[in-house]
Amino acid sequence: MEMNKHLIIPVITVLLLAVGLSGCEETVEVTGDTDKVEITDYSVITEWYVPSYGTYHSYTKSGFYKHYPANAYEPRYIVRGTVKNIAIEGLDQIIINVLFCDSNHNQLALESTTIRNLGITYTKNFIVSLYSSNQYFKNIDLVEFEIDVT
Repeated sequence: MEMNKHLIIPVITVLLLAVGLSGCEETVEVTGDTDKVEITDYSVITEWYVPSYGTYHSYTKSGFYKHYPANAYEPRYIVRGTVKNIAIEGLDQIIINVLFCDSNHNQLALESTTIRNLGITYTKNFIVSLYSSNQYFKNIDLVEFEIDVT
C-alpha cells in the first residue's frame, strides 16, 4: 500500500501535463491597438482550383499547403478570423494587417482588411487572401497580425 502512494504523485503529474498540453495551440503575435481589439480566433487554409471536365473543382487544405498540383489555378492562402471590440466605446474603423512570414518571423508579404463600425463587445469576421503570384508565396510558414484603430 505504501508503494502505491509513491506512484500516485508521478501518475497525477503526468496526467495533468497530458491534459494541460493537449489543448495548447500555437500563439500568434498580435501588435498594435490590442487594448481596443482582440483577435478571438483565426485559421489559415490553402485553396486552389483544378480545371476538370470543363469546370473548376475547388480543393482546400488546412494551413500553408505547398504541394498543390502543377495545373492548379489561382492557389492562395486564406486567413479567416474574428475580431472583438474590447474598448469602452464603439470603434469606427479597424485596420487588420495580416503579415505573412517565414519560419524566422521575417515578413514576406502583407495584406489588409478594414472593419467598420464595431460596437462595444461586438465581434465581426474578417478574411484576407494572398495569391501565389506573390514571389515569396512558397516561403510563407506563419502569420502575425497588426491592428490599427482609427
